[in-house]
Amino acid sequence: MLFDLDGNAVFLSDFRGKVVYMDFWASWCNPCLQQMKYTKELEATLKDEDVVFLYVSLDTNEEAWKDMIRKREIKGIHVRTAGADSEMAKDYNVMGVPVYFFIDKNGNFAGKPPLPSAREAFLRKVETLVSATYKE
Repeated sequence: MLFDLDGNAVFLSDFRGKVVYMDFWASWCNPCLQQMKYTKELEATLKDEDVVFLYVSLDTNEEAWKDMIRKREIKGIHVRTAGADSEMAKDYNVMGVPVYFFIDKNGNFAGKPPLPSAREAFLRKVETLVSATYKE
């Protein structure tokens, strides 16, 4: 179980019916931070769509994690797992960051998205996932 910035438990099942963009990152990861500016633009573009931006930090230092979110004004839902050796990182086979995944409306793995900097390809993939049927 992971917790958000306010200490609330967050589960992928909370987002059924929405497309989840999952971004594994860390405050010390320069490539992660470089892509964040594009992710912020995408999040603004998709604000009226059924898309959730879920940021999963591998930071072991809670303050560094929170400081970077504040400093970079990163929107979305933020959770932190206990580093690359955490259960979640192992479940998703995350061996380094950044790593990105899409989860479809039904909670299924929907592949790795294009990099956020590849805006048009990213938006096409999101459009396909958003228009797919949700099965309750």
